[in-house]
Amino acid sequence: MHEELIEAISILMDEASAYSGGVRMWMRLMAVSLFISIVFALRKSGARWVLAIAVMTAMGMVIGKIIFPELARAMIGTTLHLVLWPFVLVVLWRPSERRAAVTTKIDAAYRFWRYWVSALVTLSLFLDGRTMLGFLV
Repeated sequence: MHEELIEAISILMDEASAYSGGVRMWMRLMAVSLFISIVFALRKSGARWVLAIAVMTAMGMVIGKIIFPELARAMIGTTLHLVLWPFVLVVLWRPSERRAAVTTKIDAAYRFWRYWVSALVTLSLFLDGRTMLGFLV
């Protein structure tokens, strides 16, 4: 099993290296933005959920490649994004998250991060939807 994990990760990395520089930069921006949730995870449940979804996405990429080695990284990733990432928007825009008072600098930073991640995820879901239509047509 260990060898399968290493091989799946290696194949995913090779496939990603073939993407254009712009796509690789977008992927890094998304990863960094999502994993910044670690900063807020102790105090904010929305950040804990975003972190969990980001981890599930990364693990899902590897598991997906092991189970469906014939599928391209783009297909696995697009599917995972369309299934998992709407929950990012749900958890970040729950009434409790929207009403949270901004009383400290960390609260203000969290609010900015929440808006930032929401915009990135919304754009990503739009692009993933377009990609999925291309796969299906």
